[in-house]
Amino acid sequence: MPKQYLSDTVWYGDLKGTIAFDVPGITLPPGDIDVDGKTLLPKNEFHGSFIAARKYAERQTSDSTEAKRLEAEIVSVARDQLNKQPLEFIGFTGEYYLCEEGDEVTIIGLVKINGVDELVRTVSDATGVSIDIPMLHITVYKNKESPYGIGIRNKEDLTAMCRELPAEIVSQLRNTIAKLGLAS
Repeated sequence: MPKQYLSDTVWYGDLKGTIAFDVPGITLPPGDIDVDGKTLLPKNEFHGSFIAARKYAERQTSDSTEAKRLEAEIVSVARDQLNKQPLEFIGFTGEYYLCEEGDEVTIIGLVKINGVDELVRTVSDATGVSIDIPMLHITVYKNKESPYGIGIRNKEDLTAMCRELPAEIVSQLRNTIAKLGLAS
């Protein structure tokens, strides 16, 4: 079961054990972006992972059965909370970064989504699993070696794996996102 929808726009991906949100309606103009000799392709689907349920469950316990139970509980509590209070995608903040991990190279855009902080706190409180408030972002471009994007969970990951893009590329991305009506 690759995707299990928890609400209209939020899903749990069994492959990586993450909870993510879809952002429909984004179609980037065709054409690659070249950064430092690296060719990046526009993505054709847009989502942002925000709770690494499996990683948090496995960090909580070394018992694999208990970790699977905790992962399922995280997903269940998230579903219940989303039924009470759906998330609302506000838009891109205008901050874009070039990120690299191994052979993978991506461009991410930071985003605002109302309700994520409360959802994370509710899941943490209900399950007893300490879950960080995520660094909300969406991968907008990636190289061919990157199947999904790079997991940037917090400011430390951003600092370790990402760097600022040249101003002309940031300006191009901001203009494109604004034309799509997705700037916050």
